[in-house]
Amino acid sequence: MRQAHRMRHSHFDNLVTPINRAALVRYYKTTQPFIRVNFSWLLYDYVSVEKYRLNSKDWGEIPSREQCEVWTENYRQEWAEYEDKILPALTETLGVTFYKQVIDVDVAPGIRAMSDPLILNFMYYPDQFVDSLTHELIHLLLTDNHAYSLKEANQTVRLDEAWTDLFGKHDFDTLVHIPVYALHKYIYLDIMKNPERLERDKYTVKDDEAYAKAWGYVDAHNYLEIITALKNWYVALPRSGKKTP
Repeated sequence: MRQAHRMRHSHFDNLVTPINRAALVRYYKTTQPFIRVNFSWLLYDYVSVEKYRLNSKDWGEIPSREQCEVWTENYRQEWAEYEDKILPALTETLGVTFYKQVIDVDVAPGIRAMSDPLILNFMYYPDQFVDSLTHELIHLLLTDNHAYSLKEANQTVRLDEAWTDLFGKHDFDTLVHIPVYALHKYIYLDIMKNPERLERDKYTVKDDEAYAKAWGYVDAHNYLEIITALKNWYVALPRSGKKTP
């Protein structure tokens, strides 16, 4: 019990690391969100441990909490090198801002990555973590911003219908990743100036039919024109007067 208590305090202590403090200062000077990357001991205790027990033959032993804290700090430091370029590039090129002022990124072993809530795992080297986090942040920006939010009460505009009008009929997973990959291609080529990371991204999903089709669509069309079409769609939406929370 003492060990668990000590680890839980270390989790909360990490909320105000020098890097997080710098990000918080930057947030108050810009319109960009404050991204908090932290190891989730709750997910670890109540989800990861059980998943590792069920998959012990293939996964081996679950990494220790201490190791997870070290990996999380490595991720946090790597993200800090890129966030001041990536975040404004996304919002400025798409013409919308993140609805959330603070975006928590919870990291735990053996967890499926997702954008809402934003959860990542320890499958990545630090540079791959940046790319995976960017991917999920793009999903979040597209679906929860100050022009449009899936979370808005009585929301009647369906993104799948709007994107089908823009990009044609595709299966759902392909459709939702066309705008994500167009924006991510922009980040890789125009912001990072790193085509090798773009090719690595494509390679990692080459065996996933839906994801591969989405990359195929983006490569067959001008990614900047896809982004412009998205931006024009958001601009044309009626403004609801929604304020920053």
